[in-house]
Amino acid sequence: MSVAENIAETPPSEVTGTNMPVKMETRDVNVFYGDKQALFDVSLDIRQNQVTSLIGPSGCGKSTYLRCLNRMNDVVDIARVTGSIKLDEENIYDPKVDVV
Repeated sequence: MSVAENIAETPPSEVTGTNMPVKMETRDVNVFYGDKQALFDVSLDIRQNQVTSLIGPSGCGKSTYLRCLNRMNDVVDIARVTGSIKLDEENIYDPKVDVV
């Protein structure tokens, strides 16, 4: 059986990975550098054991979004992140979270 035939016989949820649990969930994420807004209301589920890619032109916010996920914007004095970012259902920006 070819790969194409195998995929054709596989339920869509198994092909897309939509049956996998959400590992990281972002809702309405906005990023500001001073008065300049860099991201606008980004919402995305990243599923466990799945490969997720961010594709877009230069300057569209891919790296800025990734900086939110690993809290690298914390070291930028003028950066502000709003919205919800959860890893395993825990808010990564909760003051109780040890960044290290």
